[in-house]
Amino acid sequence: MRIRAAAVGVVLLASLAVGCSTAGEAAPAKSSKSPAASPTLSKAEVTRQCIDAVAAQATESEAKPDECAPLSDSEYLDANFKGVQQHNEAGQDELQRQIEEARESSDAN
Repeated sequence: MRIRAAAVGVVLLASLAVGCSTAGEAAPAKSSKSPAASPTLSKAEVTRQCIDAVAAQATESEAKPDECAPLSDSEYLDANFKGVQQHNEAGQDELQRQIEEARESSDAN
């Protein structure tokens, strides 16, 4: 299990590094998709949606989520970091659940 968790961590760090290097290239293409939806949301709401979107796609895609388009590059990097943290915490919680389940199963035998 530790190997799996370490591998996930390495993949996430690599995707974060690649995401940082391509963030400037991807932003102009994405920014024209969702500006109409963001004026009704506060900056905090947009940031929260961006963090959730990054957490949801952390291992699937390196592209900047549409929810993050209204954010500046600096704000996006902060949200991206928090989204990856959120994803990692969820993975750690799931790993802990599996460990406890295996321990209970082992104790039952």
